[in-house]
Amino acid sequence: MQRKTLSLAIAGILLTSNHLAAQDAAVSTPPAGGEITEIVTLGEFIPDEKRATASVANVLDAEAFSRAGDDNVAEGLKRVSGLNLAGGKYVYIRGLGERYSSTILNGSTLPSPEPIRRVVPLDLFPASIIDSVLVQKTYSTQYPAEFAGGTIQMRTKVVPDAPFFEMSSSIGYSGNTTFRDGYTYPGGGTDWLGADDGTRALPPALKDAIAGNRELKRNNLFFKNGFEPEELEAIGESLNNNYSVQKQSVKPDVGASTSFGDVWYGDNFRIGGMANLSYSNSWDSITVTRNTYVADQNGNLSQRDDLDFTSTEKSVDTSMYLTGGIEIDDAHSLKATLLQIRKTDDLAGIQTGFLATESQDILSTRMEWIENELLSQQIEGEHVFYDLDELTVNWHYNESRASREAPDFRQNRFEFDPATDQYLFSLRADANQRWWSTLEDNNEDIGVSARLFMATPFDTSTELSFGMTRVRKDRESEIRRFLFIANGIDATPLELRSRPSLNDIVTADTISQNGFELREGTRATDNYSADQSLDAWFVEADIELTYYLRLLAGARVEKSLQSVTTFNLFDPDEAITSNLESDDVFPVLTATWILDDYNMQVRAGYSETISRPDFRELSPAPFIDPVTGFIIVGNPSLTVGYIDNYDLRWEWYFSADESLSVGLFYKEFETPIEAIIELGAANQRTFINARDAITQGIEIDTYRWLDFVNRDLANWYVAANLTLIDSEVNIRPQDAGLVTNPTRALQGQADYIFNVQLGFDDNYRHRGSLVYHITGDKIREVGILGQPDVYDEAYGELDLNYTRYIGDHWTLNLRGKNLLNRKRATTQGGLDVNSYFEGRSASLGVEYVF
Repeated sequence: MQRKTLSLAIAGILLTSNHLAAQDAAVSTPPAGGEITEIVTLGEFIPDEKRATASVANVLDAEAFSRAGDDNVAEGLKRVSGLNLAGGKYVYIRGLGERYSSTILNGSTLPSPEPIRRVVPLDLFPASIIDSVLVQKTYSTQYPAEFAGGTIQMRTKVVPDAPFFEMSSSIGYSGNTTFRDGYTYPGGGTDWLGADDGTRALPPALKDAIAGNRELKRNNLFFKNGFEPEELEAIGESLNNNYSVQKQSVKPDVGASTSFGDVWYGDNFRIGGMANLSYSNSWDSITVTRNTYVADQNGNLSQRDDLDFTSTEKSVDTSMYLTGGIEIDDAHSLKATLLQIRKTDDLAGIQTGFLATESQDILSTRMEWIENELLSQQIEGEHVFYDLDELTVNWHYNESRASREAPDFRQNRFEFDPATDQYLFSLRADANQRWWSTLEDNNEDIGVSARLFMATPFDTSTELSFGMTRVRKDRESEIRRFLFIANGIDATPLELRSRPSLNDIVTADTISQNGFELREGTRATDNYSADQSLDAWFVEADIELTYYLRLLAGARVEKSLQSVTTFNLFDPDEAITSNLESDDVFPVLTATWILDDYNMQVRAGYSETISRPDFRELSPAPFIDPVTGFIIVGNPSLTVGYIDNYDLRWEWYFSADESLSVGLFYKEFETPIEAIIELGAANQRTFINARDAITQGIEIDTYRWLDFVNRDLANWYVAANLTLIDSEVNIRPQDAGLVTNPTRALQGQADYIFNVQLGFDDNYRHRGSLVYHITGDKIREVGILGQPDVYDEAYGELDLNYTRYIGDHWTLNLRGKNLLNRKRATTQGGLDVNSYFEGRSASLGVEYVF
């Protein structure tokens, strides 16, 4: 059988619309025992990747992002069955954390700007550059084997079919923030661009002093490489005197973007390119409770800390996307892509309340500027050799870099003095801190693969795929901490400490050898370097056994070596290196049974995959998480975890874009990696290999136009999905530490996820949707010392999106988000741990297409 005829046959079987066929199409049926010679499809033909793929998968295309009004990839993925978000940016697939999923961009792996994670935050990627996102929930061998929840494959927009040029802008309102007073502080002249102009950079005097990893410390009898008091005074005075958070009326959110592209056709080729530039500036103010509790011997909770943190965060997001390519004779294509994404968060906040550990009412301020950047440079090609049974060769080369710059983090603290009935500046060593931290994560990904179509024995046909990938990663993370210590009587007068602003306390007059003196606060374990080498080979056969039965079988070999070195900047010999090596084979088997008479199909799949520790999880050196403030100690004895994955899904396609599916999944984990809290005063976090774990669940997903109810509803549709999940992890008693429940649900796994979308689309002037999303309860933090686990309570949100097309060029878009404005609550034993109202928001956008 010729491959072209076979391709048409498979496409007709898998994709042709039964709904349209009843009216407009005639499809030939296979003669008994004979060869398919022709398939004729009349009317509109709409391919469906979800249906055509050999795996259990979900697909979001650019149309889906547009209908729901999503600004970034993370917002869209939360509506996919079985997915929920942590922190608005980390994807949990089927209740499994970010370590159990991988993110791929145009076939290449990506680095991460997160200081203690390898995961890529998906809120970095604007929806405007995305062509489609494939969420694959059963494993296939062309993807990395670090898999249990799923693989997220993002595809950026490609060369256009015709020239285009469009521009858009928007203005937004946030109920908690816009035109209200929010916290801010004096910054630099280019803050609106999301780039510091040097205002927060290390001052030259300090930069020169610490060059060559020199420690900022006084000379003494035992330390001769330090500084004299006069030098430390001059260095301290070189820091800008900017410590105070102030209030300011917040302006509306704004955004703008432009996209343009062109294409040129020759006799046997097509060459073109496109570009997208986008900018947004948004604000968010919240007040969040921060409470902690302690359990008595009967398990009853009583409150310890009682704090409130009020903050305003400005986010500046920019992106630049450039792509160009050439296609020759429908056989060869070459594409180059440059993607730069920047996300800058500028936060100012004040925390007040009672701190039980010190029996003290406190007031502390925090100022933080973080620049995250992802730069990806990729070239890829595809070559089809029709004379060699349509042998298809794909290759890619990607260099990418993720960076995180956090210059001049400032935090200071005042303590309430009952004797004077006022707040006094604290003289604790950690009461005032200034940090400069950097992280750079580099990734090189090279891959080549081939597909070969062939007739195989017993009247079957096979698509054989094979290939290899080579990935090299390296990461460098550095933190320098400084603080002013009260070094003499000039820093202790009550009149000085009672001044309301630190700007008036730590000044050129009080910075002296008898007053405040700048010292190094960098810890011996603040800095680390890490690398990973991964070489993989795979082979996979997609076999059409019969007209109705399809089998996918394959294996992937991965050889990985991870290494992390935590080191003391001031003593290179004081370094701790941890290594982890693995070399494994991962089998895959998936079957698809097509019930053609009913436009249905059933899939079943099995695979073995792996979970490896993150870099810092391997280092035994304690360090402070720069985000949470927790003390974290890695475990060099960690081993990899292995997962057996089982899937079963029934799919019914009413038409090309209407469907109902019901899926079951079951996963067994061997030695999964879990976080626990160790015994000791610091309650530090560490990691262990649990004994085992399971997770299981059911997914129901449907999309349907409502014309089957009434013809007047022909332009209305409903999309809904429900996922119910149950899991259990078992930790050995000797590894449980302070954990109250060594047998419990997986951390971060929601017990249910539900989405429903009611939409209208007349394919002419109007388009709108009302989207409701709710995520069930999930464990945020494991309970210790008899305390119950800390839960994020179920949270639902309602969003509205309406688009109006005016003429041939103008488009208006109205969006409303979080219309219900429910309280986000985290509880422990029913008591409030963290809670806040995110606030409603709305935006109005306009687009012009030339």
